[in-house]
Amino acid sequence: MKKEITEEENLRVMERCPRFKFCNAPICPLDYFQEERVKLGGEDKCALSKSIRKRIGKETALKYQGMTRREWTGMKIWEAKSDEEKREIVEKGKNQLAKLRQNPA
Repeated sequence: MKKEITEEENLRVMERCPRFKFCNAPICPLDYFQEERVKLGGEDKCALSKSIRKRIGKETALKYQGMTRREWTGMKIWEAKSDEEKREIVEKGKNQLAKLRQNPA
């Protein structure tokens, strides 16, 4: 289990975000304490790309490695699937995309 970090250490992690100084997202995926924060309605969500958040998160002690809890859970569900299940899901998605391209709305 990863160690608990202080608010000061947490702030240093969040400051690594290139959008930190002007961001107004109520819940920051780079915030170790994100589950303890209160989300206010009508605010923006984090606009930083997931790949950058994951890079920062992997270099720190973040529980969800820079992802939201929802993203983390989805990744863990995907990783738990067999290769065959993953292939079936990808194939189904390709078929649906092909149908959409043939019959645009």
